[in-house]
Amino acid sequence: MMMVIILIVKRKTPHMRISARKSEEHRKEIIASAEKLFRAKGFAAVSVAEFMRAAGLTHGGFYNHFASKSELEVEAIRHACAQAVARVEKLAHAAAGQRHSAVADYIESYLSPRARDAATPRCASLAYGGEAPRAGKDACAALAEGLDAYVETLTTALDAVPMSDGATRTRAIQTFAAMVGGLYLARAVASANKAFSDEILAAVRQGLPRD
Repeated sequence: MMMVIILIVKRKTPHMRISARKSEEHRKEIIASAEKLFRAKGFAAVSVAEFMRAAGLTHGGFYNHFASKSELEVEAIRHACAQAVARVEKLAHAAAGQRHSAVADYIESYLSPRARDAATPRCASLAYGGEAPRAGKDACAALAEGLDAYVETLTTALDAVPMSDGATRTRAIQTFAAMVGGLYLARAVASANKAFSDEILAAVRQGLPRD
């Protein structure tokens, strides 16, 4: 007696592929909504229910994408750092003849009254520099990795800016540290002494690469 074996191959249907894409979209929406709230309030003050509601998703759906809130905090830092690197990459990829001006404009915008008066800091370092150590080792590692990538990209962008010691990584770190520190101090005193805050921004801008 001959036995016929029928092999049934289960293939992914278009519906299943769409669901996978939708799941990835939801993951990105969760990261974006949480990151926005984390910038404004800090990690501890934002609940899972709050950022899931902001993303337009149900509370229970969170655990389909992340094992814990701590894991999402790490992803939020990575997301913010990636955005910061992307902004500086535009400077690094500018034509050599335009890069000096582009860097100067970037610094001017970073240390502007508008950036100081923004409700939440755009800069990942300002947003998460204080949060990461409290969030733990993985959060600190994510921030360190992101800032290292930022400095590397900024070093490339500064290659076209005339400097007495050349465009070195050390110079990039000095430039970035001055930018972050200047904006941090300007934001800290703005509500009490706007004139002093303006003075801080102007003084830091003056010491950095300009046209």
